[in-house]
Amino acid sequence: MLITLIKKLVSTGFLSLAVFGFAIAAESSESENTSKNHTTEKSEVNKSKWKCKFCPDNADEPWYSEINASLGYISNDSFKFGEYNGLNEHGTFLQLDVDSMYRDEEANYFDIQADNLGLDSFRVDLEGGKQGDYKFFVTLDQITRYNLDTARTAYSGTTSQTLPGSWVTGANTAAMTGLLTSLRDVDFDTERHRVRAGGNIIQNSRWNYSVKVDHQTKKGQVPFGAAIGFTFADARSAILPKPIDYTTDRFELTANYKHNSLNGQASFISSTFKNENAALSWQNAFSTGTGTGQSALEPDNEMLQLMANGQYRGFENILVNALISVSKLTQNDRFLPYTVNGVLTPPALPQNSLDGSVDIANANTSVNWTVSDRTRVKFAYEYNEQVDDTDRATFTHVIADSSITATPHTNFPYDFRTQKLSADTRYILDESSKLFGGINYGLNDKTFQEVDRSKETTIWAKYAKALPSDVNYSLRLESYTRKADSYDVLAEVVPAENPQLRKFNLADNRAYKAVFNIDFPATEMLYLNFAVDIANNDFYKSDIGLTESEDLNIGIDALYSADDNLMISGYVLHSVISSSQTGSSFGDDPDWTADVDDTILTIGFGADYRLFTDELSFGFEIVHTDANGDIDLSGALASPLPDLVTTRNSITFYADYQYSENLTYKLSYLYENYKEKNSNLDDVTPSTIDNVLSLGETSPDYEIGVIWLNMKYVF
Repeated sequence: MLITLIKKLVSTGFLSLAVFGFAIAAESSESENTSKNHTTEKSEVNKSKWKCKFCPDNADEPWYSEINASLGYISNDSFKFGEYNGLNEHGTFLQLDVDSMYRDEEANYFDIQADNLGLDSFRVDLEGGKQGDYKFFVTLDQITRYNLDTARTAYSGTTSQTLPGSWVTGANTAAMTGLLTSLRDVDFDTERHRVRAGGNIIQNSRWNYSVKVDHQTKKGQVPFGAAIGFTFADARSAILPKPIDYTTDRFELTANYKHNSLNGQASFISSTFKNENAALSWQNAFSTGTGTGQSALEPDNEMLQLMANGQYRGFENILVNALISVSKLTQNDRFLPYTVNGVLTPPALPQNSLDGSVDIANANTSVNWTVSDRTRVKFAYEYNEQVDDTDRATFTHVIADSSITATPHTNFPYDFRTQKLSADTRYILDESSKLFGGINYGLNDKTFQEVDRSKETTIWAKYAKALPSDVNYSLRLESYTRKADSYDVLAEVVPAENPQLRKFNLADNRAYKAVFNIDFPATEMLYLNFAVDIANNDFYKSDIGLTESEDLNIGIDALYSADDNLMISGYVLHSVISSSQTGSSFGDDPDWTADVDDTILTIGFGADYRLFTDELSFGFEIVHTDANGDIDLSGALASPLPDLVTTRNSITFYADYQYSENLTYKLSYLYENYKEKNSNLDDVTPSTIDNVLSLGETSPDYEIGVIWLNMKYVF
């Protein structure tokens, strides 16, 4: 199948590939005719006059370094506040940033950049080499995500989750008499470590080669839902800590070519993912259902890719780009048994593993034509195909380790193919006016889905104007339509879908978008910018499902410069995201509607004031964000849902003092409060839901102050 895909890609991109082939041949011939005695040694390149325009003068000292050291204090603990920045625990912290470079007259260089050393999330980059000959790099980074620190569970263990020996099962959580005394605190967080290394060698003025290796590990635990039961109505569930122990390795080898009008590259990429945990098993906390459940975790898999791309400028006023890539994805982990419930006796598995194989092919080509000084045109074609070569097999369906269904299920090897043809243009009307426009047409083909083929069309236009009074404005209008040949319920899906249901990513859709932007000087010292964009989607043939959505964003920015020493800025951003959805409680005609409105308001204000010829400066920034999610239900079985409310306020004060040419001090203070009202979490203890043993986590709510002193030294 992969060979077939390659043939298709070669045929669709034949013109651009032929151009590249002709260009390489022509340049090779030219090179042979004009320089038969030419050698490809690196000495052919004269680098004696090369000079870095952005590097410090190294006549006396080849090293230039900046060191930023910060000593700070955090007032309180909060996983939410320190979710990605590593400032999750109260107490003192030390942070160190280093930026150092070396340059000499022989074109040797070495760079060191380290950020956030001392914190749980940090990065170190090392790069060196000799300009025009070779380079190497090494990157070390760690990203820690603190997800949840208010959870409690009665389970312990890693891949085998067990309950205390004194545990008393019950038909529901209220009947678990030992629940409260068995709970223990559990934190959910993940830590990713990555090591990247590589290098580049320049063979001559035309060819250079690079290699990159990337090794990543990710460890920690995240919440995981586990269920045991016959149907959704009688299922018993528990939220467990799922262990994370992933390893990802990536290797990339690239050859780069550049000569005269032609440049390009060819790459080989290999990526492997390994999960040290094949499955998660757990002890049933309820008296209903089997004693133990088991679920498979993410399987090991591999990806191989070949890619080539290039650019040719050999035609007058025409630039040609092309790319082609083929990838193979495989997954062949051994299957787990249907169930760990010894009472059930399903038949043997039809095969020992999936032996999954997916071929992906991508190709695109574009022609950029400068018709005149005023007119530019771009034509582009994109082709993407995914072919799932995994064999189909019929599997017995076991529901949550509790029941064997009478109807077997067959896996779906999904295939996708998309083709897109586009034409864009830019026309300069006069010195102050520009007109842009374009049209895109796409075909989407799918297998084992409700829609076999759909067509997409996008038409857009933009007008930009710059007035003599420093007023600049632009207006962009866009229209989009998606039309499916037909929408048919899949007969193989069990239980059967409602024939009136339309999945929003497949359904017919009419959409539009408008974006307006204007910036202008309100006074000699005040500059304003105003932007608004609105988008609407109308799923006009969807009786059940998402029927309409609308996004509205309005933003205002202001910049006030009283003099060279005082700068004041502010902004307001208001967003409303709305949607309407209909549903059916009994799988036939629609009998309920949900109208969702998410409103987000962000206000920011700040100032910076400088004294004593920039030696001393003060500043502050205030940010307020308020988000409200409202779900209005109407119709059968509808009941009101509480709003989801999130509020965040932060105030930052700072003072900079340049003690000397090389030494600068900065004192900063940050105060932030965050409050979230989430009915899914608030007042929901582990025993609140009869059929679900939850974690009892609470909505994030914190008030934190952080003060730190920073010293920057340049040498």
